[in-house]
Amino acid sequence: MDRKVLIIVPKFPPNIRVSKIVRSLLDKTDSVYILFDKKREFSTYKDLVNENCKNLRIYSVGDFLPVNWPYNILRNMRIRSYVNRLKPDLVWCNDIFLSGFLNKKFKLRNKNIKYVLDICDNYPEVYSVLPNMKFKKLITNLLNKIEKQAIKNYDLSIFVSPDSYTYIKKKHKLDKFKYYILYNLPYLDVRRNVEVKVGSKNVIIPKDEGSNRDIVYIGTIDENIRDLVTVIKAISYLKKINHINVFFDVYYFDESSIQIIKYTNMCKEMGIEKNVSFKKAVPHSMLNETLRKYSIGIVPHCRNKGVDYTIPNKLFDYMLNGLCPLVSDNPALKGIVAKYNIGKVYRGRDYINCAQKIRELLDSNLSKCGETAIKIINGYLNWNKYFDKLYNIIWRL
Repeated sequence: MDRKVLIIVPKFPPNIRVSKIVRSLLDKTDSVYILFDKKREFSTYKDLVNENCKNLRIYSVGDFLPVNWPYNILRNMRIRSYVNRLKPDLVWCNDIFLSGFLNKKFKLRNKNIKYVLDICDNYPEVYSVLPNMKFKKLITNLLNKIEKQAIKNYDLSIFVSPDSYTYIKKKHKLDKFKYYILYNLPYLDVRRNVEVKVGSKNVIIPKDEGSNRDIVYIGTIDENIRDLVTVIKAISYLKKINHINVFFDVYYFDESSIQIIKYTNMCKEMGIEKNVSFKKAVPHSMLNETLRKYSIGIVPHCRNKGVDYTIPNKLFDYMLNGLCPLVSDNPALKGIVAKYNIGKVYRGRDYINCAQKIRELLDSNLSKCGETAIKIINGYLNWNKYFDKLYNIIWRL
């Protein structure tokens, strides 16, 4: 059955999570309409969404303000007009800043439409830890108000981890509301992988396995969000104290040259400039090929509420490609590693402990860890299975 799905996003091309959602909907032959606020100049994962697909239509709601402001009245009116014109079966909003177009009056007039809110991040908490932001307390309180109202207005709220759901439910003192946990798992495209037998099951594993580097990190490098300093210090410690050369490559999304200069100078001062390298992020089509060069994939989150309850795409991308994960001890990250007994957890901000965990991994059977990681992604933590279940839940709302 061909259904119309309207997805509302702040930017196009969309981020990796939205791209996977769009790709999965198109796989089910749904007609997908995307409304976006601003055009993104650069995207590493635009290959997941083919703009020329016959079942995909893309519209801009206009740049009425220079920032993604939640009380953008003109933008809300424009979104409502598209909903009225397109008459979708489902509206999927991927940003609480954009969620305000939906109020009780509009929902009542369009009661045949199902409304889903994807809470991709803990937005109020992320804002509260960003550096040099004005009126933090006021805007954080405002964002909390918007977040709570959105959860009440939408038919289903989607979270990236059980920890995020528990935290938000407790924060807003919400009793009962419909929710679903959709981890940031890799979209499994059978056209790009090889199906083989592992044990008694057919699973998808990447081609050309094997690694010749040590540790990799992919993603943003914001100081209050990602703690690369601890990892850099750990590598320096291993070289000076344990006389172990560890090679660490960072593939960064940010265009900020200031941050890269800071880290590069830090590595030079520590005498590890040959051990640590910084590279621009590769397109999504090259991600798996790139990751397979490494043995360990690291997720070095800072310890604060902005990132404590989220689990990024990179952790599961590492596992899909047979890397052994090393993560900081944020609750959501620690929970996944403990539940599936995969990889190591180090104490955030403790570079000596981080160095110890790196050495433990290098001294362990990394190949076996990688095989286990692949099985987990293709078995328990399988995007296609999670999305199929969510898809069925939505149409039963």
